[in-house]
Amino acid sequence: MKRFLPLLVVLALGSQSWASPTRDGPYVLPGENGTWVATSWSETAPDQPVVDRQTVAVGERITVQAVGELPAFTVLLRGPAAWPLRRAGARAGTVAN
Repeated sequence: MKRFLPLLVVLALGSQSWASPTRDGPYVLPGENGTWVATSWSETAPDQPVVDRQTVAVGERITVQAVGELPAFTVLLRGPAAWPLRRAGARAGTVAN
């Protein structure tokens, strides 16, 4: 066990430099007075999260950050769906059952 101890110490200390910041979000949630808030969390050091909140509106775009090898992408914020919904392939004026 003693011969593995230096390896464990190197791995424990070295993992901090290999790790990239942890990111989560944005999550778009209702805010106060009918507004919407996009909230993201990032953690560049253990137990030190950074919270980013920004007020957003229908028609704006938000960016979902890249994760690992997956690229970042943008999302257009739209309003609630128009009711009643139509079935895919249904003619205009018909209602989904």
